[in-house]
Amino acid sequence: MTRSVVTSGGATAATPGNNIFSGTFGSGSLMTFGVNGTFTIPAGVSSIRVRLWGGGGGGPGGLNDAGGGGGGFAIKTLSVTPGTAYAVTIGAGGLRAASGGTSSFGSSVSATGGGGANDQSASSHVGGTGSGGDINTTGGFGNTAHRQGSS
Repeated sequence: MTRSVVTSGGATAATPGNNIFSGTFGSGSLMTFGVNGTFTIPAGVSSIRVRLWGGGGGGPGGLNDAGGGGGGFAIKTLSVTPGTAYAVTIGAGGLRAASGGTSSFGSSVSATGGGGANDQSASSHVGGTGSGGDINTTGGFGNTAHRQGSS
């Protein structure tokens, strides 16, 4: 069976080789969402694999630029019933110094956004976390600012 990607806008494209993150293993179709929406389980589908990334945290945008934390990640295989609708929330990347948004698939699985680089403290810049998945990871810690020296 040829694997295809169906986006929330309806476009289709072939997917490249096997990759756990792009989902090009197994058979069937891959649905990607770029905006919030609802996914209704099609007829004949009894299992789906969900992959979520939380939005990355925003940097401060000043002279002492630092990175925001990376969004969390989660993968979950769900047994589903055709006709069941799930809310899909896409976590946006954080704007200047703001945390990234949380992505979720119904109440089953979620991934929080990374912390914004709002100051030089260690409590900002933290990575988001995946939860509810079979695999849950934490996003990377954004580096604190480098200091520009005097010339």
